[in-house]
Amino acid sequence: MKILPPHGCNSTTKLIAAVRSAPTEFDRRKWIRNNWANTHSNSTQVIFVIANHKDNDTNLRIQSEHEIYGDILWLDYEDGYYSLPMKNYGYYEYAIKYCPNTKCVLNLDSDTVVNLPGFEKLCAVSNESVPMITGKLYGGSPVVRDTYSKWYVPRYIYEKEIYPLYPYGWVKFITGLGALQKLQDTLRIKTPFLVSENYRRLPEDSVYHGDVVHLAGIQLRDVGGINFGQISHWSDSSNGNQKIPLVVQVGEDHRDRIWKEMQTP
Repeated sequence: MKILPPHGCNSTTKLIAAVRSAPTEFDRRKWIRNNWANTHSNSTQVIFVIANHKDNDTNLRIQSEHEIYGDILWLDYEDGYYSLPMKNYGYYEYAIKYCPNTKCVLNLDSDTVVNLPGFEKLCAVSNESVPMITGKLYGGSPVVRDTYSKWYVPRYIYEKEIYPLYPYGWVKFITGLGALQKLQDTLRIKTPFLVSENYRRLPEDSVYHGDVVHLAGIQLRDVGGINFGQISHWSDSSNGNQKIPLVVQVGEDHRDRIWKEMQTP
C-alpha cells in the first residue's frame, strides 16, 4: 500500500465501502463524492481504491486529490484492466488490518449508483455468524477459448469449461465474522495467486469471488436490489418487506436520473 486514506476506517466503522477507480477518473470520483457517497451514517466510510498511473502528471493530480479529500487507498503497482484482482486483494488486506470492528465490507466499481442507507440496513440484519457474499449472481458462464477475445483463457491456466456461480464484479457485499480473512487465506493457500501473474489475469469476478469463495466455504446470495441500468428492490421479511434499492450499474448519461429515482420514496 502506497498511501492510506486518513478518512478511512476508525473504531466506530461498521460498514466500509470501497470504489475501485481508474487513476484518470477524477470527474467520476467527484460526482460520487457529491452524490451517493455523501448520504450515510457516521458508522459508514467510503474510500476509493486506485493504483499508479504510467503518467507522472496524473499521479501528481491524484496526490493533490488525496491531500484534499483523504479518502484514497493508493496501491503501489501500475493500474490496468488486469489489475482488478490486485485491487480486491489490496482493499481486503486494508480492511482486515485497519477496520477490525467493521461488520460489512462493500466492494464497488465506479460506474455504480449506490443506496448506502439501504446497505446499512442490509448490514444490520445480516447474520454475523454466517460468512456470506451478497451480489447479483450469475451461473453457467462458459470459459472463453477464442484466442481473439479479450477474455480468452488457455486451458493450461484454467482447466474448467464452466465458471462456478459468482457475483458480477461491480458489486460484492461481504458479511459474517471472519469471512474476509477466510477468503484471503484461501486465496493465498489454495491458489497460485501470489506467485502467478497468469492466474491473477483470470476474470476476477468468476475466480476471486467464484472459485475461491467456494473453496473457502463462503455462501453466496442474491437478495435483489442490485441491477443493470434500472432500479430493482430488496424486499423480504428481514426488512419488513420494504422496497429498498441497493445499487445500479449505470452509464454517465443516466446516472443523475437513477440517483434521483433512488432517493424518491
